[in-house]
Amino acid sequence: MSDSGELIEGGPCQTSLMELVRGVPKDLRGEWEIQWFEDGTPSGHAMAPVGKYLHEQADEIERLTNILEYASNEIKDCNKRIAKLEAEKKRSSLGLKFYRL
Repeated sequence: MSDSGELIEGGPCQTSLMELVRGVPKDLRGEWEIQWFEDGTPSGHAMAPVGKYLHEQADEIERLTNILEYASNEIKDCNKRIAKLEAEKKRSSLGLKFYRL
């Protein structure tokens, strides 16, 4: 978006979330203040391996996506087989005989 709030070409949603996550360096660490002296001066901080966590979660999303894709394909195949069996059953109820070659 531009400063005025209007969409500009090549703006939002041009890059997938996975591309953005994979673009984060694996060694990126987040740091924040956790303690302050009475005068407000920071006296302690904490860190977290943000890049490592993001890449681990991206790996998990890809793994689950692959499982979902595989399961969807299996369901489609099963539905095709069921439809074929139902058609054979309907034809056989009409007194027709079928032989497999």
